[in-house]
Amino acid sequence: MVGQKRYLRKPRLVGQTDVYLSGLRLETGELLIVASNIACATPMDVYALRWQIEHLFQCLKGRGFHFEEMHLTHYFRIKKMMALLAIALAWAHKVGEWQHKVIKPLVIKKHGRLEKSFFRYGLDYLTDCLLVSVQRTHPFFAIDRKGNNSSRRLFGHVGNFSKVSVNHANGPNHLT
Repeated sequence: MVGQKRYLRKPRLVGQTDVYLSGLRLETGELLIVASNIACATPMDVYALRWQIEHLFQCLKGRGFHFEEMHLTHYFRIKKMMALLAIALAWAHKVGEWQHKVIKPLVIKKHGRLEKSFFRYGLDYLTDCLLVSVQRTHPFFAIDRKGNNSSRRLFGHVGNFSKVSVNHANGPNHLT
């Protein structure tokens, strides 16, 4: 039965470690089994939180800010950068939600998830707005006659800079 949960109350010995097992029947009919070395009243809820943390790390690493490429080693610098990135992540996520509600809703794909995360949607928008503002004041960042953006050499890993025509006056980050 879909949504059915089952928890084994007593741990099972695996090797030399006590393991607590839980199971959940997914909508696809598959069985999700979660193993833990500590007893928990709601292991599936804890497992769901783990995926939120995974998404956070994906945003901080390869899908957004490329935190690892900063090569910070000093504790206080890392601490300050994490605080800054937390603010930027929240801002990008809120802008993505706003875009989804006000500007253009994201498409829901066949698997039932959005085509991209609110974070990615908002980060792309903020990046485009920032580049439009910079291109107005600095010729190095201007688009050449062929439509190529010279800033891609420097910032190519952050977002899609070929679409820099975004300018929504009622948005949360109006840059003019």
